[in-house]
Amino acid sequence: MTTDMTHTAVEVIRRCVLWGVYYFDEIVEEVETAVYPNEIDRDWVVSRVEEELQNKESEEATWPERTDCDRLHDVFESFWEEGIIALEAPGNTQDEGLEDVSYFYHEAGGEQSGIVGYCYYVANDIPLVLAEGILRLTYGDIRGDDAKGVEIGRRVRTALQAAGFTVEWDESIQTRLAILGFRWQMRRWSR
Repeated sequence: MTTDMTHTAVEVIRRCVLWGVYYFDEIVEEVETAVYPNEIDRDWVVSRVEEELQNKESEEATWPERTDCDRLHDVFESFWEEGIIALEAPGNTQDEGLEDVSYFYHEAGGEQSGIVGYCYYVANDIPLVLAEGILRLTYGDIRGDDAKGVEIGRRVRTALQAAGFTVEWDESIQTRLAILGFRWQMRRWSR
């Protein structure tokens, strides 16, 4: 394995562990995608992932009891009770997020489910949070009605503000909601 491959692998591992949205096997897969699988020692990757997860576990012990990510998770949980599909990092792109929204909507029974809208952020939104403290959320009406989508946006904003978040939004369906001053401290989902 070349020095460049090692550097790339380490960077991918650190990013995936820091983001906290990848399971162990997914981190290994991300590394193998970034570096040719037949040119990287899988045992080395597994060992390095375990090491980075241990480092993160130590770091998490210094975090406050309730992080911004924990509070956001609680708000997202409440959305489900209100008929709003709320997903945390359902893929890397907006399209992948919408695919997951569609999946959950149909799994819940479609029109009979009582689901009226959706809200999510994707993995590609995380770098902006880390760099600038801004988490952008996608929202909308489950059937694509713009006026009803704006109403979903208002409900999302109100719930986030009630949870203590500062939210910027111009009430346009074309604009994503932005949580300002967001500190990304995502606890690991799984070893």
